[in-house]
Amino acid sequence: IYLRGDMNKLEAKPLPSSFAYPTTSRSNTNPGPRLIVLFSPSELDNTNLPHRIWEIASSSQMNVLLLGLYDDFSEEAQLRRRLVTMAAIIKDSNFSTEIIIEHGHDWLGQVKHILEPGDVVACHAGQKVGLMRKPLDKILRSSMETPVYILAGAQASKNSKSAFPSQVL
Repeated sequence: IYLRGDMNKLEAKPLPSSFAYPTTSRSNTNPGPRLIVLFSPSELDNTNLPHRIWEIASSSQMNVLLLGLYDDFSEEAQLRRRLVTMAAIIKDSNFSTEIIIEHGHDWLGQVKHILEPGDVVACHAGQKVGLMRKPLDKILRSSMETPVYILAGAQASKNSKSAFPSQVL
């Protein structure tokens, strides 16, 4: 919800279900590959995560896109606040940082929709999705031709499907 108006009269309107927060305009930096980091409301408690994302983006000279997906509307505000805070922490003049927050649970569809050539995807170790609660990293690796980082604490591992990840690190 965003508020508009003077001190005596406020008008509240809901935000659209899909709302992007560019924290740095892509026009200010070179367009190029992005590190797309996937978040659900339950994967936001790791205090080392912003630093690890910054390290990967900085060392590989990639822009950052934080993609948040939520099922329950009661989780949206918390997810939005945490991703805005995370974007502020990892913000750097050498790369752009964007946020996209969507309602739903189709990670694969969302990633395929925004994926561009050269992008790299990162998700949390143990992040489970679907009715069968399959690991998201395995679904992404088997369904996409892009490198997938698995963020585990302060460590990140990657799949070996492509030669590009070795160039990234």
